[in-house]
Amino acid sequence: MAWFEVRLLAGGRARSIEVEAADERRARDAVSGRGRVLSIRRRLKVGGWGRPLDRNERHILFIRLAAMLDSRVGLAEALRRIAAAFRGRIRRTAERMADAVELGDDLADAMLRQPRSFPPVLVALVRAGGFGEGTPAALRTAAEFERQLAGARQGFRSGLALAVLYVVTSGVVMVGTSFVLTPLLLETEVFRRAGEEVNVDWVYLLSNLTTGLVAIVLAALAVLGGLATAGRRAAPERVDRLVMGIPLYRDIALGIQHHVIFRELSLLVAGGVPIDRALRLTADGAPAGALAADLDEATRAVAAGLPWTDAMRALPGTDRASIAAAENRVELAQSLSALAEQYRDLYLHAVAVAEPVLRGLSVVVVGVAGIVMFGLTIVPILQLAEHIARQPL
Repeated sequence: MAWFEVRLLAGGRARSIEVEAADERRARDAVSGRGRVLSIRRRLKVGGWGRPLDRNERHILFIRLAAMLDSRVGLAEALRRIAAAFRGRIRRTAERMADAVELGDDLADAMLRQPRSFPPVLVALVRAGGFGEGTPAALRTAAEFERQLAGARQGFRSGLALAVLYVVTSGVVMVGTSFVLTPLLLETEVFRRAGEEVNVDWVYLLSNLTTGLVAIVLAALAVLGGLATAGRRAAPERVDRLVMGIPLYRDIALGIQHHVIFRELSLLVAGGVPIDRALRLTADGAPAGALAADLDEATRAVAAGLPWTDAMRALPGTDRASIAAAENRVELAQSLSALAEQYRDLYLHAVAVAEPVLRGLSVVVVGVAGIVMFGLTIVPILQLAEHIARQPL
């Protein structure tokens, strides 16, 4: 799939809209009936040219838009006013969103057309708010959600990057010292004459053990990263169920996704949507994976007159029990909302635990690498000096 910018003449003015399609013909078909197509241009970058909105700009856009919607300003008009009040990326983004809204999109769909500026999780929160609390409240929720998670996510990513960098660097230092530098040193004439007086076998053992540990750590990180990326694209349900068996990592990999899904479901239930339709709508909007498959199964269970909570196999038994214990719609909505907050808190806790662990591991490996380097360079020289000092004059 590729992204196309389609310019149309609608309502007496030219407008631009982003369309994801396989080719130009399908892009034209996607906007059929919205106006007269003036031009279609394939994008060189996914989601638009230029830099996307950063977190602060996105926060400003959400808060300003929520305030105007609370004042009963129409969505398209509110976006036009924001575009007129700002310059740069906020203006460009608001103009494109206004064009999409005037051509028939709702707010979430207009955001989806600019994926580089609006992460899927924020789009899902805004869409979920449309089912219950209202778009202005949903925008504020999305802004606050990103603010809460931004610091934790940034700290975790920086900790992970530094840990990988330090571990790789330490591994290179130990391998280079063990297999290149020290052999060159010991092959010199003066060290060969010293013979058994220069012995660093214990340092070689330490180096080999630590290098093996480094290889295991890097392999584990590569496997976990592969599961969260390529693995989930290839077999999302199977990989999700595998990830759920890995403590701590499951909360990092799936916590935010589960938070958004249960928040949407709670808003649908609280808004009076029948449970079977609420489950179907949530399943349709959920990313492919174990929880989405369970929602599909739960929808079929409702149709068959069976307890739908029994189909939620991706949830721990305690979570299923808390949902099943709800006696009416209000209690069910409250239980689902509590689950959503629980998964958000579990994610924040897992990130807070993992980040210092990764940093601590990297410090230990760097320290051992320093010991190995000292043991394979300075210690042989000291042993040689002691040997020479014992020789008769």
